[in-house]
Amino acid sequence: MLCKRPNCNAYTIKNDEFCYWHSKNPEIIRARTEASSKGGKAGKNKPLREDKPIESITDIRQIMTETINDLRAFRIDPTQARAINSMCSNMLKIIEICDLVLRLEALEGIVENIQDQEPDI
Repeated sequence: MLCKRPNCNAYTIKNDEFCYWHSKNPEIIRARTEASSKGGKAGKNKPLREDKPIESITDIRQIMTETINDLRAFRIDPTQARAINSMCSNMLKIIEICDLVLRLEALEGIVENIQDQEPDI
């Protein structure tokens, strides 16, 4: 038998005059709500890969390559790809700044050594 709801061509649930989606039975409503909630959470926030440390430009290049491939294969959506791109850009800046700080500290050490070796006049 078909559902009594206008424009609905679904079959009714046993001992009900409505289909699963239009039933007024509290047990069916609860089951429908629970199923909908579970369906909305399925597949969300599951990592694609293991966490890896990001310590070099090579690591960032690898992440960006994986992101591009994941986007092209529809494993992630463009919003996720943009977020990853933004974080990689920030990490790249941090790595570059850290590298510059290390180089500056090395140069300062060399200058201090030269100044220590100069005789006082």
